[in-house]
Amino acid sequence: MTEHPGAGRNLVSGLIGLLAVTVAVLMGWSSSEARSVVVVHCGDVITQDTKLGNDLVDCPADGLVIGADDVTLDLHGHTIDGVGQGTGIVVDNQGQPGPDRATLQNGFVREFNTGVSVSASGESHIRKLKLSANPGAILAVNSPNAWIEQNNVQASGFGIRTVFGGSERIEDNRVTGGGIGISNTAGAEVTGNVLQNGGIIAGTIGESRFVKNVVSSYGTTGIDLCCDARDNLVQQNKVSGGSVGIRLSTFSTENEIRGNVVAGNSEMGIRLGRGGSELVPNRVDQNVVYGNGEGILDEDDGSSVVAGNRIYRNLSNGVDIGQPVSKFRILDNRLSGNGGDGILVGPSCCTPLIEGNAVIDGNTSRGNGDDGVEVDQAPITLTGNTLRKNGDLGIEAIPGTIDGGGNRAFQNGNVLQCLNVACGP
Repeated sequence: MTEHPGAGRNLVSGLIGLLAVTVAVLMGWSSSEARSVVVVHCGDVITQDTKLGNDLVDCPADGLVIGADDVTLDLHGHTIDGVGQGTGIVVDNQGQPGPDRATLQNGFVREFNTGVSVSASGESHIRKLKLSANPGAILAVNSPNAWIEQNNVQASGFGIRTVFGGSERIEDNRVTGGGIGISNTAGAEVTGNVLQNGGIIAGTIGESRFVKNVVSSYGTTGIDLCCDARDNLVQQNKVSGGSVGIRLSTFSTENEIRGNVVAGNSEMGIRLGRGGSELVPNRVDQNVVYGNGEGILDEDDGSSVVAGNRIYRNLSNGVDIGQPVSKFRILDNRLSGNGGDGILVGPSCCTPLIEGNAVIDGNTSRGNGDDGVEVDQAPITLTGNTLRKNGDLGIEAIPGTIDGGGNRAFQNGNVLQCLNVACGP
């Protein structure tokens, strides 16, 4: 038999191809995936779906640039590395709309000025990246419907920041340093993130949800809604170890702080700043607030509602109504073991109360260091409160306080039990 001259080469080639397919199967890739990895270079512009086949090391400026719509860049476990300049991955059409619908995923970005920057890009998806040694990690500007999820972020400047977006989703990220900043937007979802050494700051934001985040050791404020923040929900977060746990400030109104655990903050657990609405008030309800300097400080000059909270073992007062507050409802809270008063309404400097606008109703206040309830301005209506085992009086109220009836006080340190309000046993 005469052997064909190319038979040996064909056999070797066939074996190599069979081996490649076998490896692909063992690695969980399809044969098309096994052939799709691409070698890239620093500064390359990516215009089609790309899976990296190599690391980039010491990129002098930007790492990679997305230059077309509907592109998926899969780092495939590889690293894009810089020298402290530029941006690791850029999605930006130099001021023009797009590229839209970019997906960036599955790899490492480190040692750039900014890890990932997305500008004027709709529906971008940033997922499963590990970003480290970038002063700023992820920035999205004017990019509605951005979805930022499951990233591991270490930053010294900003962690994750979105500006002028809309309906952003920031979900299930781990952020160390820099925190999450979101502003000038509506309809955002910030859920399931774990943050350390940085909080969540949201300004000029509406109809958004901040749910089931864990925020710790942040230095200043854990969750801060400010600057005309309206109709937002802050729910089921765990916030601990900073100066102020949760804060509303600067004309923030119609917000609800519900079902959070706020603990171990040096100044206060929850702070309501000025600017609430008399028609649709800020609400603080069903939270657990303990071990802070002060439990809840209400300085809201709208008509805030503080209801159904458990407030205990704070170093100072449980609830402190500051000034100038003209309308409030403190309803059905349980307060115990606070170092000062359970509830304190201090004297006002400048905003007189109007009868019917301020109510303390249905609260249980026990075992606090001073009074169960102290009222230093009038007229405030006290109804159906139960005061027990407080250090001084059950209720200490000034003349002019309105007795709504049903208040009970017993086993308090002062034998009078209540002052200027009638209390049953």
